[in-house]
Amino acid sequence: MASTISGNDNFDSGSPSITLLGTLSSPSGSSVTLSSVDLSGYKQLHIHCTNIQLNSTQWYGLNGSGEANAVCKFGTGAGVPGYGASAFCIVNLDTGRGFSSGSGNTVNNGTGWSANYDSYGGGKYYGVTTSTTSLTMYARSGYTFSSQGDFKFYGIR
Repeated sequence: MASTISGNDNFDSGSPSITLLGTLSSPSGSSVTLSSVDLSGYKQLHIHCTNIQLNSTQWYGLNGSGEANAVCKFGTGAGVPGYGASAFCIVNLDTGRGFSSGSGNTVNNGTGWSANYDSYGGGKYYGVTTSTTSLTMYARSGYTFSSQGDFKFYGIR
């Protein structure tokens, strides 16, 4: 069930609120989906990705497994992320475009431990609008999520 936080923050002068639309915990396999989502009435979608780990140092994306859909790309070279990668993504539901930013994570790239991540700037087209009814997070093609971390989806009015 969705939770709503309301207050004096002026997200929308009519009825400011942040609603938790759902959580996908311990993702596994090549994709995970939040179904039966109702984005009508929201202006933005915020996705908080916490400690997501794949079976290699690769990217994960919203509504596609290619780098064009990436929310976070982490690591370089061989190796598996030690603690996973965290990111946030904000999508404008009027245009389907958004931006995301990764946070530092520790990666064993075969030569030692280092912090590697890429941030993605604005203008990326995720194709999520107010008429979208499900949200799918994909591991890079050929890779899988390692049952760690969670994806939290918030609607902003």
